[in-house]
Formats: sequence, structure tokens, C-alpha cells
Amino acid sequence: MLGPKSDNQITDGDGNAQVGHNSGTINVGLTFAEHKEELERRLAEKTVDLERAHDAEKQVLASEVASLSEKLNNLDTDYKERIEELAEVKERLARYDNQLDAEKRNDAFAAIDRGDTTLAQALFKELAVKARAKREDATTEEAVLEFELGKIAEDEVRWLDAADHYARAARLEPGY
Repeated sequence: MLGPKSDNQITDGDGNAQVGHNSGTINVGLTFAEHKEELERRLAEKTVDLERAHDAEKQVLASEVASLSEKLNNLDTDYKERIEELAEVKERLARYDNQLDAEKRNDAFAAIDRGDTTLAQALFKELAVKARAKREDATTEEAVLEFELGKIAEDEVRWLDAADHYARAARLEPGY
């Protein structure tokens, strides 16, 4: 059994961060300067949005502006945390290698290296839809099986058992 993960982080000569775990090294190409630029860009956008916002959304936007300002005030720590988060996103995506199109996964990894998780988000949504479909298929199949058990129990004049099976089928799939 492996012990707890040990994190080791280094920055190579190109400014790329590498996060090492005892399960392997994951490289993230986002540089410190790129991270700072992205935070500054997002802060500027939120500030403009805040100036244009109506009362209802001003509070949310003000909170977002404060959070981005805080990240910029603690840039060293925030960069380290961001690199670790991006490495974790890559690691989580890699767990689904057998379910992902290799080209989409590689594109998502390249985007993550730039600090952009948009493609990873799309892949996670795709995986969530697949998981939901599997669960819904399993629920429908279970409802059909409960209904069939109800029919058998009814044929055998075990009406309470039949009622229980029919009720479970109806809870799982209201059409039954």
C-alpha cells in the first residue's frame, strides 16, 4: 500500500511548473507571468462588469473582484495553488483515458498547460452525461425487472409481493 502523496514542485528554465507525486510527475506549462496576466485580465473584466451591474448582481461581482484582488496580493501562493489544481485536473482526466477521445484529451491537456480549463470542463460534462445515461438506463432496467417480478407474484396470487414490486417499479420509472 502506498503512503500519502508527497508533493514536490519545481520550475524549469522555461518557467514551466512540474508537480511531482509519488504516483508520477505531471507537467503544467502555465508560467508565473501568464498566471499573473490572466488574473489581471479577469480582475479588469469583473471591475467593468461591476460598474455596469444592477443592484442584484453587484454584491456577487464585488465579491468576485475582492477574491481576484486577494489572489493578486498573494500571487506566489496563488500560483503554486493554481499549478497544483491544474495538475489535479490533468490527473483526474487521465483516469478516464479509456472513455475519452485521445485527440480531445490531448487538446485539453495542452489547454490546461496554458491555464485554460475550458476543454477539460467540456470533457467532464461529457463524462457526466455518459454517467447519468448509464444510471438512467440501469434505473429503467431495474424498473422493468421489478415489474416482471410483480407480474410473476400476481400470477402466483401473492398480491402483497406483487404490489411491492409494482410500487418499486413505479417509483423507479413512473410509467410503470
